[in-house]
Amino acid sequence: MSHIYADLIVFGKKNRVTLRKVMVDSGASYTVLSPETIRKLGGMRAPTTMMIELANGSKVRASACTFRVRVFGRDGPATVITFRGACDLIGVETLEVLGIRPDFRRGKVRMMRTSPHAVVYSSGPTPVPA
Repeated sequence: MSHIYADLIVFGKKNRVTLRKVMVDSGASYTVLSPETIRKLGGMRAPTTMMIELANGSKVRASACTFRVRVFGRDGPATVITFRGACDLIGVETLEVLGIRPDFRRGKVRMMRTSPHAVVYSSGPTPVPA
């Protein structure tokens, strides 16, 4: 198994930050950014925090926010979490939103579709094409 790294561009309210050689972590649900990176971007944290479990089994209190990101040439929204001592990494939710599948055997990624998609469900009547 190989590791996969990517350049990650994050667009915030204040700035745009380019992070070089960020690890793609198949065990991480969400993308993680350090508190310092969040401050540079001008990110607004959620009003509440949550306990998350790290890969080593320890638990930390984290906060979440949303940013526009670009990775492997694709743009889209990403849920980002941060906590004291956090290291930057790209989680699988970000890749799924962007239609990217990591192939750790080959150390590459595969593009699964052309761009981010949204599926909208409605409980109302189905629109009739004009």
